[in-house]
Amino acid sequence: MSISTNKYCTDTSILPSDILSLQGSDFFKVVESLTSNSVADLIRIQEIRNVRVFMLVPDILAVLKIDSSELDYIRKTACFRLQNNNYIVKLGIETSIRYLRDLFATKIREYYYPDNKQQNDIGNNSSSSDDNVPSGQKRRALSSEQISNKRGRK
Repeated sequence: MSISTNKYCTDTSILPSDILSLQGSDFFKVVESLTSNSVADLIRIQEIRNVRVFMLVPDILAVLKIDSSELDYIRKTACFRLQNNNYIVKLGIETSIRYLRDLFATKIREYYYPDNKQQNDIGNNSSSSDDNVPSGQKRRALSSEQISNKRGRK
């Protein structure tokens, strides 16, 4: 079974408005408050010091495969140790990383394409009379320009 986050889990209003410019300890504090100490430590030990670097790292968890005693304390909190002395990453850690990635990606999209967020918000608002109409057939909200044109103004 694959676990993924969705649009309901990516409410960027929980992020500080300056999240894209936070560095180092300020960034780690946000990560810790959204997830856990273990996730923040996992990111911190890899010197992933901001959102942009986080988004560029293809597999945050890959570091746990490295045979290094420096990582033992993170493995103890982020993984289960199996009988054969191998480790498996806790599901909450994996999901937290995915959650952060989705949350940050959404924030980046909102930053670079602010009009898309507004259009999506307008498109998602439906009146109660539209509740029983299939989504593909719901009336679309008109822009102010379209309203002016309907009234004969340009």
